[in-house]
Amino acid sequence: MYRKKKIAIGVVITLGACIYLLLALRSLKTDIPFFELTHEEIYRENKKINISIGIYMGKSPFHLYETGKIVNPVLTAASVKDVNADFVADPFMVHADDSWYMFFEVMNKKSGHGDIGLANSVDGIKWDYQKIILDEPFHLSYPHIFFAENAYYMIPECNEQKTVRLYKATSFPFEWKFESTLLNGLQFSDATIFQYGNTWWLFTETDPKGDGTLRLYYSEALHGPWKEHPESPIIDGDENIARPAGRVIFSNDGIFRIAQDDWPVYGNKVRIFQIDNLTTADYVEHELCDIPILGSKNLNVKAKMPRWRSDGVHHMDVHQIGHGNWMACVDGINRTRMYTQWAIKFSVPFTKTKIE
Repeated sequence: MYRKKKIAIGVVITLGACIYLLLALRSLKTDIPFFELTHEEIYRENKKINISIGIYMGKSPFHLYETGKIVNPVLTAASVKDVNADFVADPFMVHADDSWYMFFEVMNKKSGHGDIGLANSVDGIKWDYQKIILDEPFHLSYPHIFFAENAYYMIPECNEQKTVRLYKATSFPFEWKFESTLLNGLQFSDATIFQYGNTWWLFTETDPKGDGTLRLYYSEALHGPWKEHPESPIIDGDENIARPAGRVIFSNDGIFRIAQDDWPVYGNKVRIFQIDNLTTADYVEHELCDIPILGSKNLNVKAKMPRWRSDGVHHMDVHQIGHGNWMACVDGINRTRMYTQWAIKFSVPFTKTKIE
């Protein structure tokens, strides 16, 4: 009897050690072909996730903070008056006619998909919601707005359509029309466009399973034709750094890509990468690790963080507002009535057919 008990204890200890080793390897993002650790966020009752928009100021685009002049968040779901909104997210700003205009996703409770809303401000501190300015039968978010060829353009995310769609303002900032399709065939998320060296460039995440695939495209003209870069995908299988998190930043130090860190949960924080070499043949970047990254997981001061962004920041749009001064709109995440369910999946290796 004692011998059987001893064997049983040994088996339990061995099994526990194996599971611990697998978990440790998975946490290091080590590829284990027959083992997968997944998580699913489940929201009790009405599945509540709060996303709102705030304003940061700073002396550089990488050292931003909340000032006493600003009462964050400046925009919430309650700010939206023309539809019943769940949350507001993905803000982009432009400065025109002595005013600031902010475009952002409004999650519409009735339709179940995102629309594009508009707010304006004279000083960038106090914002007034205007109305929904773009509504399609499909989901819209991430309204990347930019000025080119003497006109305002917008590329909102509409990955359900498997396209990258370009819109043009016919009467800025309220009226927009569909202009053309830049890319099609994949689920393009958070398309981020910029011009550099007489060439147009576009980052977009394309993995519908959320495994982290960042692609890069380029074109000699805004309307195309667009070609995929020979180094693309430039990120493959890394949720920590693949998905775009806002407009590419140009500063005296160079060009910087902003990325969402979406592992282990969506909207964990944002990370900054400096682009070292960008040509139609080469792409090189490195992460700036010595700057304060917006988010909650790396600061060790979560208890002191404002509630509106207590669970992270996953988007920012930064603008220079004068010599040595910068302003950014960011969206903050706060989850309520939430728990995380973890699951371990095992599969039999070397099988030819996957059994669902």
